[in-house]
Amino acid sequence: MKIRSLLLAILFLFALNIPLAYAFDFLEENEQEPPLKYLYDRNIAVGLELLENKKYSDAKFEFEKAKFLFPEFPESYINLAIIHINRYEYNQAQEELSQAKKLAKENYPKKYIIFYNLGLCAYQKENYQEAVDYFSQCLELKPGLKEALNGLSLAQQNILRKPEPQEITESEEIDPQTITKTIYAKDLDAISKDSQTPQSHKTLEAMNLLRKASAHFKNNETEKAIDCLQQSISLNPNNPQAHYRLGVIYAYLNNFDLAAEYFEEAIKQDPSFVKSYINLGAAYGKLKNYPEAIRVLNKALKVDKNNAKIYYNLGMIASGAGKVKEAKKHFKKARALANKDNDTALLGKIPKL
Repeated sequence: MKIRSLLLAILFLFALNIPLAYAFDFLEENEQEPPLKYLYDRNIAVGLELLENKKYSDAKFEFEKAKFLFPEFPESYINLAIIHINRYEYNQAQEELSQAKKLAKENYPKKYIIFYNLGLCAYQKENYQEAVDYFSQCLELKPGLKEALNGLSLAQQNILRKPEPQEITESEEIDPQTITKTIYAKDLDAISKDSQTPQSHKTLEAMNLLRKASAHFKNNETEKAIDCLQQSISLNPNNPQAHYRLGVIYAYLNNFDLAAEYFEEAIKQDPSFVKSYINLGAAYGKLKNYPEAIRVLNKALKVDKNNAKIYYNLGMIASGAGKVKEAKKHFKKARALANKDNDTALLGKIPKL
């Protein structure tokens, strides 16, 4: 049987120049195609199309179906990891990629993709030595891969750089009852092809300012954090994370009007940024602008229809508007999803009506 010709697609994140590599299934010469393989291929193809259109929940559903059909194939795990990375869920992405690595045979032609994305996750979690190791393994399998070379260079630069204070570790979402601090997800911003260009220096400086803002916020130095984030935006105005972080700080300061403006800008830069939708809806809830809060949270559901926190916030909005029956319905859905995700913190917040 002839080798099935399949494509390899690369997805760029808004805030990253290290792209995510899609995985496709493959067959060896003389290998018999197993029953239902056509359904698996269809699920992967449909999932990739949805992924490219940033319909992450629908894409996840397709990849989960593919994994159910053939749990021994690594492609569904890799693509599920890509969804998690787009949602800044690096621990979950690493779990999927680790499973893909176990399943990938020695002669699997796209094994470098697994190491590349593992390196990306490690970089985002500031595990720079681990990122260097993964990018190096990727380059052993795929010498000269530009994206891996860029990631390796940046990880090595961060190892040499003086360590910064640790990031804070509280929840990233705000809700109508509580304003919390946020984890500051790292990003690579736009990396120039030539690491010595002025643009590259600007983006690296913008990234350093994000780190400084995180340290200031952790130490309750909100004015300094705001100043760093505004400087970062002036260097790289298209980074949704900088706008999002400013929104979180202003929400923490109970300035919900200004917080809403920054969350809206973050969504403008990245229409798939679920946490910005959640926080924007919460900010409108605090302002008692319930119709706008509901509109925003319903848009969030189009991006991620299985997010328990969206339903929780919808329940809080309905409760604040005196719609008890509607609130009960949303809380019931939030509780079911939170149980499924084992989100004990959220389960403790959901009221029992």
